[in-house]
Amino acid sequence: MKIAFSALIPIVLYSAIAVGAEGPSLDAGEYRTLIVEHVRVYAVQKYSPSFSLIRVTRDAARYDKPEDTLAAYFSSMQSGDFDWNNETWTAASVALMKSRDQQARKSPDEWRREWAAFYPERRIKLISRIAYGDYVLVEYRTEPANGSGPATTDTLALVRTGAGWRVTQELAEDPILTNWRTGGRVQIVDKPGAGR
Repeated sequence: MKIAFSALIPIVLYSAIAVGAEGPSLDAGEYRTLIVEHVRVYAVQKYSPSFSLIRVTRDAARYDKPEDTLAAYFSSMQSGDFDWNNETWTAASVALMKSRDQQARKSPDEWRREWAAFYPERRIKLISRIAYGDYVLVEYRTEPANGSGPATTDTLALVRTGAGWRVTQELAEDPILTNWRTGGRVQIVDKPGAGR
């Protein structure tokens, strides 16, 4: 007995089309987690004693070392020089910040006003230097020059460029920037497609 395969093909195709039109049925499902560990190695050194930055002028600014760049970075804000401040950042970081400012409708004059309200009467001291691959992170503290009022502590990331060291936004999404003090384990929930 011969079976005609050509007669079976329409039946199979019809079944596939019928399932596709109705859609498959799914059970209630279950939630699962997958933990992927990334080990980040970095070296922390303390400035001993803490290193006070000295205010520099734009024409005297240097970018040979991260500390030089940070002196220029903070001096640009203390003097209210927005263009000079942009020179202390990488080009990609400037483009990113410009885009964010446009979205937030924030002008250079607003930055200058914020800097004028905060930085002129502050001393900046470097506390720790963290070596992390091609980057250097520097923990710094700002203190009121007259000794009264709160001090703030933060960390900036720098990277070497063809023009010397520059402040960078490249580590803005890297957990090391905000968690380097913790050491050990830090759990961060990634968004789908945003794995690191």
